[in-house]
Amino acid sequence: EAEASTGRGLAIAERLDDPRLRSAALDALTSCAKARGAFAQSRQFAQQRLAFEDRLDLHERLDAHTMVAWASALLGDLAQADRSTASALGLFQSGQVHWWGLHSAAWRAYALTLLGRWDEAAQLADEFVDQSESGQRHYLEGMCRQVRAGIRLARGELEPALDDAAASLALGREARDPQALYPALAF
Repeated sequence: EAEASTGRGLAIAERLDDPRLRSAALDALTSCAKARGAFAQSRQFAQQRLAFEDRLDLHERLDAHTMVAWASALLGDLAQADRSTASALGLFQSGQVHWWGLHSAAWRAYALTLLGRWDEAAQLADEFVDQSESGQRHYLEGMCRQVRAGIRLARGELEPALDDAAASLALGREARDPQALYPALAF
């Protein structure tokens, strides 16, 4: 039902040539596909948003790039996740990543870790955690702490790795969301 309604909304947005409304409808379809576990289709909807990103505001462009990166990471397409997160973070000036841009930074740290680019991933995770701790806590801080903990553990830095793992678990429990808690428990 939700997908059918959103499909009708997308048709209206296209008729009206309203990029913001079209992006919102495609984002909703992305979420519907994600809920069904159809990650390839979810990514396709997000990629459609990028086809007209020059007509979108910063938040919508950032979200579209991040959704492509997220789905790509889950599909194991780490090269695409790398490109998408680089594009998302490229929307900001160096050192000026907005709080919402941290979502892209977290997925970038994850992808870089799996690509074996640990130094870059660790630096990005450090910056993410520092920014999250110094202001409003970000939902994906736990994921970045897991990335950093895994790198630290692999490098033989046991105490800092355990500290990050404990902090990630505390954040997951605080969030009360299985997507945040279960990976922290598994780590």
